[in-house]
Amino acid sequence: MKTTDAQTESKNKKLIDSIIYAPYLLTMALNDTDLHINYAVAIHEGKIIAIDTRNNIGSCYKATNTYKFSDHLLMPGFINTHGHIPMSIYAGKMPGGIPFDRIVFDYMLPLEREFCSRPQAVYLGTLLGLNELIKYGVTTSAEMYYHSEDIARAFSECGIRGVIGETILSEVPSPANRNADEAIAYTRSFIKKWAKDPFVIPAIAPHAPYTVSDNYLEQSVELAKKYNVPLLMHVNETPEEVDSKKRDIFNSFYYMRPKVSVSPLEYLEKMDFFTHSKITLAHCVYLTKKEIEILAKRKIGVSYNGVCNCSIGLAVAPVVELLKAGIKMGIGTDGPMTNDRLDILSQLKPLLTLVCSNYKDSTAISEYELVYMATLGGAKALHLDNLIGSIEVGKKADLISIKIPPLERDMFYFTNNSPYTYLTRLCRASQIEWTMVNGQIPQRTFNGSKQACRKNLFRNR
Repeated sequence: MKTTDAQTESKNKKLIDSIIYAPYLLTMALNDTDLHINYAVAIHEGKIIAIDTRNNIGSCYKATNTYKFSDHLLMPGFINTHGHIPMSIYAGKMPGGIPFDRIVFDYMLPLEREFCSRPQAVYLGTLLGLNELIKYGVTTSAEMYYHSEDIARAFSECGIRGVIGETILSEVPSPANRNADEAIAYTRSFIKKWAKDPFVIPAIAPHAPYTVSDNYLEQSVELAKKYNVPLLMHVNETPEEVDSKKRDIFNSFYYMRPKVSVSPLEYLEKMDFFTHSKITLAHCVYLTKKEIEILAKRKIGVSYNGVCNCSIGLAVAPVVELLKAGIKMGIGTDGPMTNDRLDILSQLKPLLTLVCSNYKDSTAISEYELVYMATLGGAKALHLDNLIGSIEVGKKADLISIKIPPLERDMFYFTNNSPYTYLTRLCRASQIEWTMVNGQIPQRTFNGSKQACRKNLFRNR
Protein backbone atom coordinates (compact mmCIF):
# COMPACT_ATOMS: atom_id res chain seq x y z
CA MET A 1 0.00 0.00 0.00
CA LYS A 2 1.34 3.41 -0.98
CA THR A 3 1.90 5.88 1.87
CA THR A 4 0.41 9.32 1.25
CA ASP A 5 2.18 12.59 2.08
CA ALA A 6 -0.42 13.29 4.78
CA GLN A 7 0.23 9.92 6.42
CA THR A 8 3.98 10.50 6.34
CA GLU A 9 3.57 13.98 7.82
CA SER A 10 1.34 12.64 10.62
CA LYS A 11 3.77 9.84 11.37
CA ASN A 12 6.63 12.32 11.74
CA LYS A 13 4.76 14.45 14.24
CA LYS A 14 5.63 14.02 17.90
CA LEU A 15 2.77 12.66 20.00
CA ILE A 16 2.16 14.77 23.10
CA ASP A 17 -0.54 15.13 25.73
CA SER A 18 -2.26 18.37 24.72
CA ILE A 19 -2.31 21.22 22.22
CA ILE A 20 -4.24 24.42 22.94
CA TYR A 21 -5.13 26.73 20.05
CA ALA A 22 -6.33 30.26 20.77
CA PRO A 23 -6.83 33.44 18.74
CA TYR A 24 -5.22 35.55 21.49
CA LEU A 25 -2.33 34.73 23.82
CA LEU A 26 -0.61 36.61 26.66
CA THR A 27 2.48 34.84 27.96
CA MET A 28 3.22 37.30 30.85
CA ALA A 29 6.87 36.33 30.46
CA LEU A 30 9.44 38.98 31.34
CA ASN A 31 9.89 41.52 28.54
CA ASP A 32 6.96 40.08 26.59
CA THR A 33 3.96 42.38 26.81
CA ASP A 34 2.70 41.59 23.30
CA LEU A 35 -0.70 40.21 22.43
CA HIS A 36 0.07 37.17 20.27
CA ILE A 37 -2.43 36.40 17.53
CA ASN A 38 -3.38 32.85 16.45
CA TYR A 39 -0.88 31.01 18.60
CA ALA A 40 -0.81 27.56 20.15
CA VAL A 41 0.74 25.94 23.20
CA ALA A 42 2.06 22.36 23.27
CA ILE A 43 1.96 20.48 26.59
CA HIS A 44 3.44 17.17 27.67
CA GLU A 45 3.73 15.54 31.09
CA GLY A 46 2.34 18.63 32.81
CA LYS A 47 4.81 21.09 31.28
CA ILE A 48 4.83 23.54 28.39
CA ILE A 49 7.13 22.24 25.67
CA ALA A 50 6.48 24.70 22.83
CA ILE A 51 4.78 28.05 22.10
CA ASP A 52 4.43 29.09 18.47
CA THR A 53 2.00 29.96 15.70
CA ARG A 54 -0.90 27.60 15.07
CA ASN A 55 0.65 26.33 11.86
CA ASN A 56 4.07 25.64 13.35
CA ILE A 57 2.70 23.79 16.36
CA GLY A 58 0.29 21.84 14.17
CA SER A 59 3.07 20.78 11.81
CA CYS A 60 5.33 19.50 14.60
CA TYR A 61 2.94 17.85 17.07
CA LYS A 62 -0.15 15.74 17.35
CA ALA A 63 -1.95 15.44 20.67
CA THR A 64 -4.13 13.09 22.67
CA ASN A 65 -6.19 16.12 23.73
CA THR A 66 -6.77 19.14 21.52
CA TYR A 67 -8.46 22.33 22.71
CA LYS A 68 -9.48 24.79 19.99
CA PHE A 69 -10.79 28.15 21.16
CA SER A 70 -12.28 30.44 18.55
CA ASP A 71 -12.98 33.56 20.63
CA HIS A 72 -10.82 33.25 23.77
CA LEU A 73 -7.77 34.80 25.37
CA LEU A 74 -5.28 32.23 26.66
CA MET A 75 -3.07 33.33 29.55
CA PRO A 76 -1.38 32.03 32.72
CA GLY A 77 -3.65 31.16 35.62
CA PHE A 78 -4.10 33.73 38.36
CA ILE A 79 -2.14 33.36 41.60
CA ASN A 80 -3.64 34.22 44.98
CA THR A 81 -0.68 35.04 47.20
CA HIS A 82 -2.66 35.08 50.45
CA GLY A 83 -5.90 33.35 51.33
CA HIS A 84 -7.80 31.39 53.93
CA ILE A 85 -10.29 29.57 51.72
CA PRO A 86 -11.52 27.06 54.35
CA MET A 87 -13.34 30.08 55.79
CA SER A 88 -15.77 29.78 52.87
CA ILE A 89 -18.05 27.97 55.31
CA TYR A 90 -18.49 31.24 57.23
CA ALA A 91 -20.21 32.98 54.31
CA GLY A 92 -22.62 35.63 55.49
CA LYS A 93 -21.53 35.44 59.13
CA MET A 94 -19.64 38.76 59.18
CA PRO A 95 -21.71 41.96 59.59
CA GLY A 96 -20.37 45.09 57.96
CA GLY A 97 -18.87 48.10 59.67
CA ILE A 98 -16.84 46.25 62.31
CA PRO A 99 -13.28 47.25 63.30
CA PHE A 100 -10.48 44.75 62.84
CA ASP A 101 -10.01 43.78 66.50
CA ARG A 102 -13.72 42.95 66.85
CA ILE A 103 -13.64 40.97 63.61
CA VAL A 104 -10.85 38.80 65.02
CA PHE A 105 -11.90 38.39 68.63
CA ASP A 106 -15.71 38.71 68.53
CA TYR A 107 -16.47 36.89 65.29
CA MET A 108 -13.59 35.07 63.61
CA LEU A 109 -12.00 33.18 66.49
CA PRO A 110 -15.33 32.04 68.03
CA LEU A 111 -16.50 30.75 64.65
CA GLU A 112 -13.20 29.02 64.03
CA ARG A 113 -13.27 27.31 67.41
CA GLU A 114 -16.75 25.99 66.63
CA PHE A 115 -16.22 24.83 63.06
CA CYS A 116 -12.63 23.60 63.28
CA SER A 117 -13.73 21.14 65.96
CA ARG A 118 -16.24 19.50 63.60
CA PRO A 119 -15.08 16.47 61.61
CA GLN A 120 -13.89 17.43 58.12
CA ALA A 121 -15.13 21.01 58.46
CA VAL A 122 -11.89 22.45 57.11
CA TYR A 123 -11.88 19.89 54.30
CA LEU A 124 -15.38 20.89 53.22
CA GLY A 125 -14.67 24.60 53.50
CA THR A 126 -11.64 24.12 51.29
CA LEU A 127 -13.68 22.22 48.71
CA LEU A 128 -16.26 24.98 48.62
CA GLY A 129 -13.54 27.55 48.07
CA LEU A 130 -11.71 25.46 45.47
CA ASN A 131 -14.84 25.26 43.36
CA GLU A 132 -14.68 29.04 43.07
CA LEU A 133 -10.94 29.08 42.38
CA ILE A 134 -11.35 26.60 39.52
CA LYS A 135 -14.34 28.44 38.07
CA TYR A 136 -12.59 31.81 38.19
CA GLY A 137 -9.15 30.82 36.97
CA VAL A 138 -7.06 30.81 40.16
CA THR A 139 -4.55 28.02 39.58
CA THR A 140 -2.37 28.58 42.68
CA SER A 141 -3.34 29.80 46.15
CA ALA A 142 -1.20 30.37 49.25
CA GLU A 143 -3.11 29.20 52.33
CA MET A 144 -2.58 29.71 56.06
CA TYR A 145 -5.10 27.93 58.23
CA TYR A 146 -5.66 24.99 60.57
CA HIS A 147 -5.80 21.24 59.85
CA SER A 148 -3.54 21.72 56.83
CA GLU A 149 -3.73 17.97 56.13
CA ASP A 150 -7.39 18.43 55.20
CA ILE A 151 -6.62 21.50 53.10
CA ALA A 152 -3.89 19.66 51.22
CA ARG A 153 -6.16 16.67 50.62
CA ALA A 154 -8.80 18.90 49.04
CA PHE A 155 -6.25 20.73 46.85
CA SER A 156 -4.73 17.45 45.67
CA GLU A 157 -8.09 15.83 44.94
CA CYS A 158 -9.35 18.82 42.96
CA GLY A 159 -6.06 19.39 41.15
CA ILE A 160 -5.27 22.98 42.15
CA ARG A 161 -1.81 24.10 43.23
CA GLY A 162 -1.61 25.13 46.88
CA VAL A 163 1.16 26.60 49.02
CA ILE A 164 -0.21 25.37 52.34
CA GLY A 165 0.93 25.97 55.92
CA GLU A 166 -0.46 25.15 59.35
CA THR A 167 -0.98 28.37 61.30
CA ILE A 168 1.29 28.48 64.36
CA LEU A 169 0.15 30.47 67.43
CA SER A 170 1.79 30.78 70.83
CA GLU A 171 0.06 33.80 72.42
CA VAL A 172 -3.54 32.99 71.44
CA PRO A 173 -5.35 29.64 71.83
CA SER A 174 -5.42 27.86 68.49
CA PRO A 175 -8.83 26.96 67.00
CA ALA A 176 -7.20 23.64 66.09
CA ASN A 177 -6.61 23.01 69.81
CA ARG A 178 -2.85 22.74 69.32
CA ASN A 179 -0.25 24.59 71.33
CA ALA A 180 2.78 25.95 69.50
CA ASP A 181 4.94 22.87 70.15
CA GLU A 182 2.23 20.62 68.74
CA ALA A 183 1.78 22.90 65.72
CA ILE A 184 5.53 22.77 64.99
CA ALA A 185 5.51 18.97 65.22
CA TYR A 186 2.38 18.77 63.08
CA THR A 187 4.04 21.01 60.48
CA ARG A 188 7.17 18.85 60.38
CA SER A 189 5.08 15.75 59.73
CA PHE A 190 2.95 17.60 57.17
CA ILE A 191 6.01 18.68 55.18
CA LYS A 192 7.38 15.14 55.01
CA LYS A 193 4.05 13.65 53.96
CA TRP A 194 3.21 16.12 51.17
CA ALA A 195 6.69 16.97 49.86
CA LYS A 196 6.25 15.01 46.62
CA ASP A 197 2.61 15.76 45.83
CA PRO A 198 2.23 17.33 42.35
CA PHE A 199 -0.22 19.97 43.59
CA VAL A 200 0.75 20.67 47.21
CA ILE A 201 3.73 22.78 48.30
CA PRO A 202 4.04 22.48 52.10
CA ALA A 203 4.91 25.67 53.99
CA ILE A 204 5.62 27.01 57.48
CA ALA A 205 3.04 29.54 58.69
CA PRO A 206 3.70 31.40 61.95
CA HIS A 207 0.66 33.65 62.26
CA ALA A 208 2.23 37.05 63.03
CA PRO A 209 4.97 38.62 65.15
CA TYR A 210 2.35 39.72 67.69
CA THR A 211 0.86 36.23 68.15
CA VAL A 212 4.06 34.15 68.03
CA SER A 213 6.88 34.53 70.54
CA ASP A 214 10.53 34.84 69.55
CA ASN A 215 11.19 31.22 70.45
CA TYR A 216 8.61 29.91 67.99
CA LEU A 217 9.49 32.45 65.32
CA GLU A 218 13.05 31.11 65.49
CA GLN A 219 11.84 27.51 65.35
CA SER A 220 9.65 28.34 62.37
CA VAL A 221 12.40 29.88 60.30
CA GLU A 222 14.85 27.09 61.17
CA LEU A 223 12.27 24.49 60.09
CA ALA A 224 11.69 26.36 56.82
CA LYS A 225 15.42 26.47 56.14
CA LYS A 226 15.93 22.81 57.05
CA TYR A 227 13.29 21.58 54.58
CA ASN A 228 13.70 24.48 52.10
CA VAL A 229 9.98 25.26 52.07
CA PRO A 230 8.12 28.60 51.92
CA LEU A 231 7.41 30.60 55.06
CA LEU A 232 4.15 32.59 55.18
CA MET A 233 3.25 35.21 57.79
CA HIS A 234 1.02 38.26 58.43
CA VAL A 235 3.07 41.40 59.10
CA ASN A 236 2.32 45.12 59.65
CA GLU A 237 -1.37 44.79 58.89
CA THR A 238 -2.90 47.26 61.38
CA PRO A 239 -1.78 50.59 62.88
CA GLU A 240 -2.01 49.13 66.41
CA GLU A 241 0.38 46.37 65.45
CA VAL A 242 3.16 48.82 64.59
CA ASP A 243 2.52 51.61 67.13
CA SER A 244 4.99 51.37 69.99
CA LYS A 245 2.79 53.67 72.11
CA LYS A 246 -0.07 51.17 72.13
CA ARG A 247 1.57 48.49 74.23
CA ASP A 248 -1.71 47.76 76.02
CA ILE A 249 -3.43 46.73 72.79
CA PHE A 250 -3.19 42.96 72.41
CA ASN A 251 -2.73 42.91 68.66
CA SER A 252 0.40 45.02 68.99
CA PHE A 253 3.86 43.73 68.14
CA TYR A 254 5.12 45.59 71.22
CA TYR A 255 2.66 43.94 73.62
CA MET A 256 4.97 40.93 74.01
CA ARG A 257 8.17 42.97 73.76
CA PRO A 258 7.86 46.00 76.09
CA LYS A 259 11.58 46.80 75.88
CA VAL A 260 11.69 46.82 72.08
CA SER A 261 11.91 50.23 70.39
CA VAL A 262 12.49 49.37 66.72
CA SER A 263 9.72 48.58 64.24
CA PRO A 264 8.52 44.96 63.75
CA LEU A 265 10.42 44.27 60.53
CA GLU A 266 13.58 45.85 61.91
CA TYR A 267 13.28 43.61 64.95
CA LEU A 268 12.84 40.51 62.79
CA GLU A 269 15.90 41.54 60.80
CA LYS A 270 17.96 41.86 63.99
CA MET A 271 16.95 38.37 65.10
CA ASP A 272 18.02 36.94 61.69
CA PHE A 273 14.49 35.89 60.83
CA PHE A 274 14.97 36.93 57.20
CA THR A 275 17.91 34.64 56.53
CA HIS A 276 15.54 32.19 54.81
CA SER A 277 15.25 32.67 51.05
CA LYS A 278 11.54 31.81 50.65
CA ILE A 279 9.58 34.22 52.84
CA THR A 280 6.27 35.77 51.81
CA LEU A 281 4.66 38.40 54.03
CA ALA A 282 0.97 39.25 53.79
CA HIS A 283 -0.38 42.81 54.06
CA CYS A 284 2.67 45.06 54.82
CA VAL A 285 0.28 48.03 54.95
CA TYR A 286 2.12 50.24 57.45
CA LEU A 287 5.83 50.34 56.61
CA THR A 288 8.72 52.64 57.40
CA LYS A 289 11.37 53.50 54.80
CA LYS A 290 13.79 51.31 56.73
CA GLU A 291 11.40 48.35 56.57
CA ILE A 292 11.00 48.73 52.82
CA GLU A 293 14.77 48.64 52.50
CA ILE A 294 14.86 45.41 54.52
CA LEU A 295 12.22 43.80 52.30
CA ALA A 296 14.21 44.70 49.19
CA LYS A 297 17.56 43.65 50.63
CA ARG A 298 16.25 40.25 51.76
CA LYS A 299 14.25 39.62 48.54
CA ILE A 300 11.10 38.99 50.56
CA GLY A 301 7.83 38.46 48.71
CA VAL A 302 4.83 40.63 49.61
CA SER A 303 1.14 39.89 49.17
CA TYR A 304 -0.87 43.05 48.48
CA ASN A 305 -4.38 42.50 49.86
CA GLY A 306 -5.76 45.95 49.11
CA VAL A 307 -9.47 45.16 48.72
CA CYS A 308 -9.55 43.30 52.03
CA ASN A 309 -7.48 45.94 53.85
CA CYS A 310 -9.50 48.91 52.70
CA SER A 311 -12.88 47.23 53.13
CA ILE A 312 -12.23 46.98 56.88
CA GLY A 313 -10.94 50.53 57.20
CA LEU A 314 -7.19 49.99 56.92
CA ALA A 315 -4.85 51.99 54.72
CA VAL A 316 -3.58 51.36 51.20
CA ALA A 317 -0.17 49.67 51.29
CA PRO A 318 2.75 51.70 49.87
CA VAL A 319 2.52 49.85 46.57
CA VAL A 320 4.40 52.40 44.47
CA GLU A 321 7.35 52.54 46.89
CA LEU A 322 7.46 48.75 47.10
CA LEU A 323 7.48 48.36 43.32
CA LYS A 324 10.13 51.05 42.89
CA ALA A 325 12.28 49.23 45.43
CA GLY A 326 12.10 46.10 43.28
CA ILE A 327 10.13 44.10 45.83
CA LYS A 328 8.36 41.01 44.52
CA MET A 329 4.63 41.64 44.90
CA GLY A 330 1.55 39.57 44.25
CA ILE A 331 -2.16 40.00 44.88
CA GLY A 332 -4.06 38.25 47.65
CA THR A 333 -7.72 38.16 48.57
CA ASP A 334 -7.26 37.25 52.25
CA GLY A 335 -10.12 35.28 53.80
CA PRO A 336 -13.83 35.30 52.89
CA MET A 337 -14.74 36.94 56.19
CA THR A 338 -12.98 40.18 55.29
CA ASN A 339 -13.18 39.90 51.49
CA ASP A 340 -16.08 37.83 50.20
CA ARG A 341 -14.50 37.33 46.78
CA LEU A 342 -11.95 34.53 46.27
CA ASP A 343 -11.06 35.27 42.65
CA ILE A 344 -8.21 37.53 41.62
CA LEU A 345 -9.71 39.07 38.48
CA SER A 346 -12.39 40.91 40.47
CA GLN A 347 -9.67 42.52 42.61
CA LEU A 348 -7.90 44.28 39.73
CA LYS A 349 -10.16 47.27 39.07
CA PRO A 350 -10.66 48.14 42.78
CA LEU A 351 -6.90 47.89 43.34
CA LEU A 352 -6.21 50.16 40.36
CA THR A 353 -8.71 52.68 41.73
CA LEU A 354 -7.40 52.49 45.30
CA VAL A 355 -3.77 53.00 44.36
CA CYS A 356 -4.40 55.83 41.91
CA SER A 357 -6.71 57.57 44.39
CA ASN A 358 -4.31 57.11 47.29
CA TYR A 359 -1.42 58.65 45.37
CA LYS A 360 -3.68 61.17 43.59
CA ASP A 361 -2.03 60.10 40.36
CA SER A 362 -3.71 58.24 37.52
CA THR A 363 -0.30 56.89 36.45
CA ALA A 364 0.67 55.58 39.92
CA ILE A 365 0.19 52.00 38.74
CA SER A 366 -0.57 50.64 35.29
CA GLU A 367 -3.01 48.00 34.14
CA TYR A 368 -0.10 45.87 32.97
CA GLU A 369 1.56 46.02 36.40
CA LEU A 370 -1.62 44.74 38.06
CA VAL A 371 -2.03 41.84 35.62
CA TYR A 372 1.67 41.08 36.11
CA MET A 373 1.22 41.04 39.90
CA ALA A 374 -1.73 38.68 39.45
CA THR A 375 0.41 36.21 37.46
CA LEU A 376 4.21 36.21 37.25
CA GLY A 377 4.55 38.80 40.01
CA GLY A 378 2.56 36.54 42.31
CA ALA A 379 4.78 33.61 41.39
CA LYS A 380 7.84 35.69 42.24
CA ALA A 381 6.31 36.76 45.55
CA LEU A 382 5.85 33.08 46.41
CA HIS A 383 9.35 32.24 45.10
CA LEU A 384 7.83 29.90 42.50
CA ASP A 385 8.54 31.84 39.30
CA ASN A 386 10.81 29.05 38.07
CA LEU A 387 7.68 26.85 37.91
CA ILE A 388 4.60 29.00 37.31
CA GLY A 389 3.30 32.49 36.56
CA SER A 390 3.92 32.71 32.82
CA ILE A 391 3.53 30.69 29.66
CA GLU A 392 7.10 29.69 28.92
CA VAL A 393 8.79 26.52 27.75
CA GLY A 394 9.72 24.34 30.71
CA LYS A 395 7.16 25.79 33.12
CA LYS A 396 4.13 24.02 34.52
CA ALA A 397 1.06 24.10 32.30
CA ASP A 398 -1.15 26.29 34.52
CA LEU A 399 -3.39 28.05 32.02
CA ILE A 400 -6.81 29.67 31.71
CA SER A 401 -8.94 30.82 28.81
CA ILE A 402 -11.23 33.84 28.90
CA LYS A 403 -14.13 34.13 26.48
CA ILE A 404 -14.30 37.42 24.60
CA PRO A 405 -17.95 38.20 23.72
CA PRO A 406 -17.90 38.67 19.92
CA LEU A 407 -20.97 40.91 19.65
CA GLU A 408 -20.06 43.42 22.37
CA ARG A 409 -17.55 46.25 22.56
CA ASP A 410 -15.19 43.87 24.40
CA MET A 411 -13.57 42.98 21.07
CA PHE A 412 -12.45 46.56 20.52
CA TYR A 413 -9.90 46.18 23.33
CA PHE A 414 -8.21 43.47 21.28
CA THR A 415 -8.41 45.19 17.91
CA ASN A 416 -6.92 48.24 19.66
CA ASN A 417 -4.22 46.09 21.34
CA SER A 418 -5.31 46.87 24.89
CA PRO A 419 -5.65 43.46 26.58
CA TYR A 420 -4.34 44.65 29.96
CA THR A 421 -6.84 47.49 30.07
CA TYR A 422 -9.55 44.99 29.23
CA LEU A 423 -8.54 42.52 31.95
CA THR A 424 -8.27 45.23 34.59
CA ARG A 425 -11.22 47.46 33.78
CA LEU A 426 -13.94 45.45 32.04
CA CYS A 427 -13.42 41.69 32.03
CA ARG A 428 -15.73 39.69 34.31
CA ALA A 429 -14.68 36.60 36.23
CA SER A 430 -17.68 34.75 34.74
CA GLN A 431 -15.95 34.92 31.33
CA ILE A 432 -13.28 32.46 32.50
CA GLU A 433 -14.46 29.22 30.94
CA TRP A 434 -11.51 26.83 31.14
CA THR A 435 -8.76 26.11 33.64
CA MET A 436 -5.75 23.79 33.48
CA VAL A 437 -3.22 22.99 36.21
CA ASN A 438 -0.18 20.77 35.66
CA GLY A 439 -1.57 19.97 32.23
CA GLN A 440 -4.77 18.57 33.75
CA ILE A 441 -8.34 19.84 34.05
CA PRO A 442 -9.21 20.36 37.76
CA GLN A 443 -12.22 18.57 39.24
CA ARG A 444 -15.16 20.57 40.61
CA THR A 445 -17.60 17.75 41.40
CA PHE A 446 -18.75 16.72 44.87
CA ASN A 447 -19.01 12.99 45.38
CA GLY A 448 -21.36 11.29 47.84
CA SER A 449 -18.97 11.33 50.78
CA LYS A 450 -18.49 15.07 50.40
CA GLN A 451 -22.24 15.62 50.33
CA ALA A 452 -22.52 13.61 53.54
CA CYS A 453 -19.76 15.71 55.04
CA ARG A 454 -21.65 18.87 54.12
CA LYS A 455 -24.85 17.57 55.73
CA ASN A 456 -22.98 16.69 58.92
CA LEU A 457 -21.22 20.04 59.03
CA PHE A 458 -24.32 22.18 58.89
CA ARG A 459 -26.44 20.07 61.21
CA ASN A 460 -27.62 22.19 64.17
CA ARG A 461 -25.77 25.19 62.81
